[in-house]
Amino acid sequence: MKDCRVFAELLFFFAIVMAIPSATMAEPLFPQPLHIVRVVDDPVAGRSMTVEEYYAGNRVVAISGELVAIADYAAETLTRIDRAAGTFSVARFADLAAARGELVPERSLATASESSTPLARVTATHLGRSVELYRAELGDGSGSVEIAVDRSVVLSTKALEVVGGSAWPAMPTAQGRAVLSATAPPSELRGISSQSDRAHGLPVLVRTTFRMGGDSLTVENRVESIDSSTVPPELIAIPLGASEVPHPDVEAARRLRDLEIVAPTSDSR
Repeated sequence: MKDCRVFAELLFFFAIVMAIPSATMAEPLFPQPLHIVRVVDDPVAGRSMTVEEYYAGNRVVAISGELVAIADYAAETLTRIDRAAGTFSVARFADLAAARGELVPERSLATASESSTPLARVTATHLGRSVELYRAELGDGSGSVEIAVDRSVVLSTKALEVVGGSAWPAMPTAQGRAVLSATAPPSELRGISSQSDRAHGLPVLVRTTFRMGGDSLTVENRVESIDSSTVPPELIAIPLGASEVPHPDVEAARRLRDLEIVAPTSDSR
């Protein structure tokens, strides 16, 4: 069950902070503003978390309660504001990627099956819209993922990776690969996709079940509303008097390295 908790915490984190690809792309990731409200159910804590996400140009803002994350594609930085603690941090993507590589156990990066298998085509509804349903098995029997795709929202591959939480500096996961496969254009649109990269649908429901021996845990990440509103400026302003601190992931990686340095010294005595 401890491993299940690790998986839940990873998914919870990626729902709050959507990571970033390179800023050298020819056009903005999100030419039109996109505002998504999503809910992530945490079965370990027995509660749900609501996240508001604002996508515009090459910037993503994610807000959950007193926590704000601002991803700046041009600068390749992530600003994290904790209003409750009165702190903020600014971290480079490269530093975040290195820190997460030290913190995330390799066994959590299970491989997905080659492709998602469609369960149905345009027979279900979500938010009053038609959706397609997909399912993929995670590698080594570690679990499965179910995905509902809304094709009325069209995204590029890189934009989809950002929305799905699998873009750099996030760690690659089986769930991320399954979402990318499920949202890709169906066979009748693949010719169009070769001419334009904007052919992915929007994942409006991702339900992941992890299996650890006799234990299982299901995390549901669902979109509750979609519109084109932009983030109010006051929500992303760093509060007056806020103290700058290291990003939690960078600080955790530093402490882990310190422990690894101290441990051999202690063992040798």
